[in-house]
Amino acid sequence: MENPHSNTRIGSHTWIKILFLILVSTVVVLLGYHFLNAPSIYTYLNRGADKAERGDLDGAIADYNRIIDLDPRFALAFYNRGVAEERKGALDNAIEDYSRTIQLNPKYIPAYGNRGVAKAHKGDFDGAIADYNAALALDPTAAVTYVNRGKVKAQKGDRNGAIKDYDQAIILSPKNVLAYNNRGLAKAQNGDYEGAIADYDLAIEIDPKFALTYNNRALTKVEKNDSQGAMMDYGHAIELDPKLALAYVNRGVLRIHEGDLKGAISDLSVAIQLDPRFTVAYLNRGVAEAQQGNLSQAIADFSLSIELDPKMADAFRNRSVLKAQMGDQLGADEDLARAHQLEQNSGK
Repeated sequence: MENPHSNTRIGSHTWIKILFLILVSTVVVLLGYHFLNAPSIYTYLNRGADKAERGDLDGAIADYNRIIDLDPRFALAFYNRGVAEERKGALDNAIEDYSRTIQLNPKYIPAYGNRGVAKAHKGDFDGAIADYNAALALDPTAAVTYVNRGKVKAQKGDRNGAIKDYDQAIILSPKNVLAYNNRGLAKAQNGDYEGAIADYDLAIEIDPKFALTYNNRALTKVEKNDSQGAMMDYGHAIELDPKLALAYVNRGVLRIHEGDLKGAISDLSVAIQLDPRFTVAYLNRGVAEAQQGNLSQAIADFSLSIELDPKMADAFRNRSVLKAQMGDQLGADEDLARAHQLEQNSGK
């Protein structure tokens, strides 16, 4: 499987893999508790939860702040505020709140789980694993924690360790779709395509409407040179989730490979409409446009890809080729030099 940001050249293709992370964050609503300032805390706690459920995260945070002002040792206010901060993307704030929750209640397992999720999103994989280990020490029967830890191990390159975690999750929860799906991904990355497809088949049997598993099975079928089967799976994924930009990109790449450039451009354009910051969609649409002879449009797509990800060496290299074809040798040389520099910096 190729990295989405590497080895994409004019006429070659990028396959995108998806790994899933179960976010165990939940907004906690306490009913029937009695505190010193019971009416105020009860009101703010439930009102904050209601606001968070409606998507008013700032309003929820304001209510949790009031609880903390009333009772600075009320752990669940910190936890709920952390959940809201995490949903906003304020990962540092969320980690701080989960840490405070743990200080106040060292046995509150969801705080370890959510802090692990936030750390993983920040790229602190060792810190995330430490939190998942702590959560499992408190509850070794939590399948979700094994799935999350397995995901991080896979990100670190420890695919065998990831598979062991997914195995344990499946023992604990035999119908855990994400465990089968993620184990399939790890097996595919290990080159065990038959084992991967078997896991995807089981995941689909458990939940036939889980679109991402069809996408992942399609990727593995591509590796097995089963283009027809892959195309069918991408179609199923899109039928189940018409907003799944990832499936449009992957089907677009397959269509480039099959010579259906018009269909590829159509799929990649839909992906961009769904996610205007999907860098690889622009990169691959540029490849398709270049193969159709639409050099100016291809250069525009490579430029947009670079704007979104200035470290994408393949976009500079592809743009260099086209600039040279259009007579802009100086621009071509500059882009090629930049591609070389980025590749050296990344150790390629």
